[in-house]
Amino acid sequence: MTRTTRALLGIAATTATAAALLVGVPATANAATTTGPAFTATTDHWGPYYSTNYKAYAKGTVDAVFDEEEDFRANVHITGKVVDRDPRTKRQGGKCALVRFQVHKVYDEHDSAWVPSRTYRQCGYPKARHFAFGVSNVDAVRVQVCQVKPYTNHLKNCSGWKYIWDIH
Repeated sequence: MTRTTRALLGIAATTATAAALLVGVPATANAATTTGPAFTATTDHWGPYYSTNYKAYAKGTVDAVFDEEEDFRANVHITGKVVDRDPRTKRQGGKCALVRFQVHKVYDEHDSAWVPSRTYRQCGYPKARHFAFGVSNVDAVRVQVCQVKPYTNHLKNCSGWKYIWDIH
């Protein structure tokens, strides 16, 4: 067996084991006899969501893993892209695309709050910025798409908040 073949088989075995752990399926026959928490994994696509003037948009996916016994919070991984559709230059008054996220953080069964999470900006028509991040102990995620002047944080043409994932 060549070194490349061994490496590819090792990657495939590691990927299969990781995928099995993600969805709660035993990786080996011996693991089937143990009992533990039952995990559920979901993947949802979101977007595209646009700024009010349609010169910026964002879209992507949300992967969530949560313990069925603790159904009030989950770990989520969000991926996607934000696209600048404003063809004007900065001198002509062009603006950048901006996407921002809020998560509903769960501290315990009776204590939770909306918390700003991440913000991504893309300047330059028609390019996109790809992003990925994870957040733990949440029960909902929402997104807002805006435009922003280059070199400032003054938001313009913001969409409303759009819920992209909810545990319920």
